[in-house]
Amino acid sequence: MNTKHLQKHFEDLGVQFTARSHEQVHHLGEHSGWRHHIHRPELRVQARNCVLVYEDAFQDELAVSVRRAGSSREVLILTIGYFNTEVHFLCQVHEERLVTQESTARGPRALEDQIAAFQRQIKPAKSRKKRKRQACALSYTAANQRVPMTEAEYEAYITLAEACRKTKFMAMEGPVVRQYGPHETNTYRTALMRIATCHKQWLRAPAAWKAGSRNPDKAFRDLLHHLFGHYPVPEFLATVWFRRRVDWIPCYIAVSQGAPIRKAPGFTFPFTKKMAHHMMNAPARFTMEEAIRWGQIQGLGGNERFFAAIQATRMTPVFRNNPKGHAFWQTVLAWLLQYPMLDTAHFGPLVDYIRQEKRRNPNFTMAGRSPKALLRAMETWHAALNAGYHRDTRVPATWQGHQLDWWWSETEPGGLITDWRLVEITSAERLREEGITMKHCVSTYHWGCAKGRVAICSLQRNGVPRLTVEYLPNTHEIGEVRGKTNRVPSTLEWRILNRWAATKRLG
Repeated sequence: MNTKHLQKHFEDLGVQFTARSHEQVHHLGEHSGWRHHIHRPELRVQARNCVLVYEDAFQDELAVSVRRAGSSREVLILTIGYFNTEVHFLCQVHEERLVTQESTARGPRALEDQIAAFQRQIKPAKSRKKRKRQACALSYTAANQRVPMTEAEYEAYITLAEACRKTKFMAMEGPVVRQYGPHETNTYRTALMRIATCHKQWLRAPAAWKAGSRNPDKAFRDLLHHLFGHYPVPEFLATVWFRRRVDWIPCYIAVSQGAPIRKAPGFTFPFTKKMAHHMMNAPARFTMEEAIRWGQIQGLGGNERFFAAIQATRMTPVFRNNPKGHAFWQTVLAWLLQYPMLDTAHFGPLVDYIRQEKRRNPNFTMAGRSPKALLRAMETWHAALNAGYHRDTRVPATWQGHQLDWWWSETEPGGLITDWRLVEITSAERLREEGITMKHCVSTYHWGCAKGRVAICSLQRNGVPRLTVEYLPNTHEIGEVRGKTNRVPSTLEWRILNRWAATKRLG
């Protein structure tokens, strides 16, 4: 195969063309016909680079030629022949990148029609203003406020919006990923803008994409695979496009193009191969953060019950770019898994204590610690925390509530009337009193309550506190629930909480 002639034609368009072989990966059966197992030659395109990948064993049977289209000198027709099969590709440079499309035309007349349609797709004759209006895309100013972008990236966004105009997700403005809560980054529209900022890494043109499903989530994942993917990726990986931070977007692109997750850019976790394997097989309902924690726990020998108990704690989130911190919390997980008989109800208070100790003493480690000693130290810390409480003057003494107060009265079998009240705590002093009464560390939630990240409520029976309830405003869910000395709720208390959650329409 002579590639010099091919390279000259592509160089005239400003495109670098190369051809390379890879080892044959298909195992031939004893009685199977070997021609049916040939790996079809593949044309890979990225920006202004074009690579033809073929089987090394069939190089002598491969014939490649290129010619310019008769009607348009800007279009190259690349013909790849192997055995008795020929594949034709239309190639043209548009907006600093090579655009290709496989030709299915038979005969000169049909080929001319397909070339004309190909050029109409990649070079719309409409003005950008009309294209923007028809594609229901935001203006450059409005788009730039959500996602900073250049003019070229905005043009890519309009092209992307045109390709997605008939999909259901273009009309959806609500939050896509439930765990991330309502935020402007958690929408399909913002995700399309972020995809447009990566337009130089697109492997295929948006105009060549057609939604393979009416389901918005499936259609969006199919679009991502069309633009970036050589290989399928786990469903949870698509959630990186809806996070507030964009540091894991290169991770998605790298994995979809064949890179292992442990070597993907932005992935700073001390993962073993076993952890990476479990992470990539995490349930589809997970977010990227949950899948990372799942991979850690499964790789260390944990199970789903252990994972649920850890997720209910205030363990340092995995999204922080802190490799040393990730390594430390991995040792905490390994320590907890060493003692399977340790009640999971202790995980939340223990994590709070370990966080405080690590903040106070950076050299704090889990080596040589026993469960009894650690629980004893935790209880001492709780008592000292509530007894010697001093409010941080940098944080407001009071904060805005979330209208969570609730009252319920019921008659018990003996005729006794019981009043249940759930009261939201909106001051630092009441938070301290709750911690002293219930003998736990709820006063450490001061910062989160003042900033609106969390709300703390007290469930009272006939005026006596029974439970301390954590509410997460971003996801409208109930978080950690603890009674006196961190006990777990009873069946009756869970029934009352579920009634309150149903009344307030919580998750």
